Amino acid sequence: MKVIIQLSFVALLLSFSNNVSAQSADYEKTKAEIIQALGVMPGFVDEVPKQMLAMAWEHFNSSNNPENKIPAKYMELIKLAVSAQIPCQYCVHAHKVNAKLAGASEEEMKEAVMHGAWVRHWSTLAQSTTLDLNTFKKEYKGIVEYMTKQAKK
Repeated sequence: MKVIIQLSFVALLLSFSNNVSAQSADYEKTKAEIIQALGVMPGFVDEVPKQMLAMAWEHFNSSNNPENKIPAKYMELIKLAVSAQIPCQYCVHAHKVNAKLAGASEEEMKEAVMHGAWVRHWSTLAQSTTLDLNTFKKEYKGIVEYMTKQAKK
């Protein structure tokens, strides 16, 4: 049994080594695509391990796809709110610039950041309690039902 496991491991290693040249070609192709799209290979992107660059670039492109259902302005406001809560000064800068380019006003950006802050505030409080999640769900359902009835009056 031990020999079979060792042979399987060796076969796995060999299959990885066969992919090294393909990964190197993918890396160069992806790097060229990034430079073509952005005009430069950004330093933070250059930090991505070579074998992961194609996947990271694909993810970047899919999250910025114009066919996404959430319009760019709102996507950037969401990203800004999350960036402020992580917190990440690099992300905050990038997403403020992107939000402005997508048409967001200063007030919308401030409001998005405050919504993110409030979610984190209440999340911190909720996470620090011993309240059971199912109990919370029942209470919240009751709140929604009550508010729905009030809105219809």
